Amino acid sequence: MFAQPYRRSLMFLISALAFGACTPQAARVQNATQLDDDFSSNQNYWDNGTSDHSDRSIQNGAFTITVKSTDWTAWTSPGVLLPEDVDVQVDVMVPTLATALDWDYGIHVRASERGNTATYYTCGISETGHWFISMHTGPSQVKSLKGGNISTKLTPDKSNTLRCVAKGDLIKIYLDGKFLGSVNDPTLPVNGNPKYIHLSAYNGKNGDATMQAIFHNLKVRPAD
Repeated sequence: MFAQPYRRSLMFLISALAFGACTPQAARVQNATQLDDDFSSNQNYWDNGTSDHSDRSIQNGAFTITVKSTDWTAWTSPGVLLPEDVDVQVDVMVPTLATALDWDYGIHVRASERGNTATYYTCGISETGHWFISMHTGPSQVKSLKGGNISTKLTPDKSNTLRCVAKGDLIKIYLDGKFLGSVNDPTLPVNGNPKYIHLSAYNGKNGDATMQAIFHNLKVRPAD
């Protein structure tokens, strides 16, 4: 889990942030070219558990991330190494949408590891109806690459399908099948080594209440 900044400006670089412990489960890591997970069990060794800042659990066919601290991001990752060029989609619902007024959720792709020192790209959606693509280059190093507004109305009782595609230097984001935007960035290049994915939830600086994101029906494929 990593304490992220309030991400509403289009371009920024943060170099001095606090971050908390995120200890991946001590489990074997397997390689795969694709992944389907209905979260009926933890057969893919997702990071789960409870801490002072967040809870992460699998139950009732869903992976739920609950963020209890403000200005805090919690993420989870399976014990599966996947291709660097990936097409990831997952259904996401935020039942706390009406009470947690400052949040976002996202997919991390091309993640170098499962813990706090990971580098990765994020495709995310925020409570303001904003989409964003950002880059995390190390502990406390976050840069927004591109963003814009979505036309989809977010509701607390309906899931939306977030999709993130990474192929070469191109990162693309979709919501409910609609293309939102893309960016070319060579900072985290393809180097021939398999990478992780993460699912993340953020409770912002103005988030006085607990934020919860519920993830269903994950699908990962090699990017075309």
